[in-house]
Amino acid sequence: MDNLFLPQKDREYLESKNLRFLEIKAANQNGLVIEDYVLPLGKYNVPSTHLLILIPQGYNDTHPDMFYCCPKLTLMPNNNLPAATGGQLSFNNQTWQQWSRHLTVGNDWRPGIDGISSYLQKVKTALEIG
Repeated sequence: MDNLFLPQKDREYLESKNLRFLEIKAANQNGLVIEDYVLPLGKYNVPSTHLLILIPQGYNDTHPDMFYCCPKLTLMPNNNLPAATGGQLSFNNQTWQQWSRHLTVGNDWRPGIDGISSYLQKVKTALEIG
C-alpha cells in the first residue's frame, strides 16, 4: 500500500474502465502504467501499448506533462514516427517513447478538478491524431 499515490477516484475510474494498471515508484518518480492500452485500429505498428503517465508532485493541482509508450509506436503503413515522439525515457528498467504533448492550466487542465479520466481523453485524442 505504501506505493500507492493515485487519488482513490482515479483508481476507481481506471477500474471502472477495466484497465489493468500499476502504480510504480522508480527513480524518485511516480509512474502510472496502463498495460495493454488499446490503440486506434490499424493506425500503428502494434494493436496495443503500455502507457506511462508520470504523476507529478502536487497532482492534481499540477497536471501530468507528457505520456510515454512501450513499445515505440510508428504509423502504418510507412512506419513513420508520429509528430513530437523522438524522445525517450528510461523508467523502471524499460525504454519508453516520449509523446511530447503539453497541457496548459485553465485551457486543458483545471487544477483540483481534472484527473486521470480527463488526461486519458487527451491521450486518446493524441493517439487518434498520431
